[in-house]
Amino acid sequence: MKAAGKQPEFSLRELRNELKNTNFAPSKEGIMAAEIDQHDHVTELLWNKKWQVMVASDDSGGFVTTDDPVTIRWTDGQEHADRPGIADPNSEIVFPLSNMLTLRGRPEGAEGVVTADAAMVAEINDQIIAGASRQVFAYNHSFKFARGEEQRSGATLNQDEQFLQQKKPAGDSKVVALKAN
Repeated sequence: MKAAGKQPEFSLRELRNELKNTNFAPSKEGIMAAEIDQHDHVTELLWNKKWQVMVASDDSGGFVTTDDPVTIRWTDGQEHADRPGIADPNSEIVFPLSNMLTLRGRPEGAEGVVTADAAMVAEINDQIIAGASRQVFAYNHSFKFARGEEQRSGATLNQDEQFLQQKKPAGDSKVVALKAN
């Protein structure tokens, strides 16, 4: 301000002290209002999807879930450099409900209950696994996941190079398969 020929009303030290004692945190009510404003938009986007309950076929091994189970993916099934957002018209949402049921919302198509064959379950599992932050959960080791056209056994996931190369939080150095007794 001095360089511009203006005289400040208080010193830099006074300004720092004033800012240090000022609370810039928004109120809880302000945060809630902002979230509610966004929820209306997201709710509309979700409402406009065509929803299917996907039932895993008996020979599929079932669906997996992870510590970050909601997957937003491209509807064309192709590899992309990035993941779509919920508002992208070419995106679908996949959310596992149990080892035999998954909910899928698409921009268009039929709604209702659909049987997912072993290949479809493996492809969906692959996408869900790719979105995992730290953990993958399955009913047992008989689930399948896809590597291209190939279906692989869940019993081999902890040896799969692509899975092991996924970004992991610092300090994670091993994959442990847990068994129920």
